[in-house]
Amino acid sequence: MVVPGAAHHVTQRGNNRQDVFLSGEDRRVYLGILRKQALSFQFRVLGYCLMTNHVHVVGIPENELSLSMAIGRTHFLYALHVNRQQGRSGHVWQNRFFSCPMDDAHTLAALCYAELNPVRAGIIEKPWKYDWSSAAAHCGRDEPDPVLDMNAWNDIAPDGEWVETLRAFMRDTTTIESLRRSTQCGRPLGDNTFIGMVDKRRGVSEGM
Repeated sequence: MVVPGAAHHVTQRGNNRQDVFLSGEDRRVYLGILRKQALSFQFRVLGYCLMTNHVHVVGIPENELSLSMAIGRTHFLYALHVNRQQGRSGHVWQNRFFSCPMDDAHTLAALCYAELNPVRAGIIEKPWKYDWSSAAAHCGRDEPDPVLDMNAWNDIAPDGEWVETLRAFMRDTTTIESLRRSTQCGRPLGDNTFIGMVDKRRGVSEGM
């Protein structure tokens, strides 16, 4: 389900868990496409992480179609790039992407989860040194990232250093499991107030 105005965690793997990014250029192409499609379909990107065989994107859809159009078009166009580059046809991505709407607290958790992927995978020790995520921009260690909607980020950014938030999240295994389950099921993730708001919207929508 999609809740306009709420942040969503989105993830998708390569077909049969195969690699979808073979080079830095592939990742640059993907981010360029994502930026354009997010702007076109009013999907405000808060953060992302590109791993070798899957992606994480956290963003806010402004309307019911924003998420499906922005991510769907990005992955369609990126698949065309890969197939053209490799001189083949066929699926690049496995099935449809997974996503779930979240309240602000879980949005920050989803950003931590995404940006810490390279650390958990043993690729790098400090997440802000990974070239293909939003961690450096959030930690103030890099030039502004054109993919990100920094106004939306500033609305939810915690007080203090983002570096400390990332470090603290490494120990939060309970939230990680909740986030994984909700994303796979498409179930909203938040406190009782947020869940009640989502249920109310869904009830109004289904009753129309």
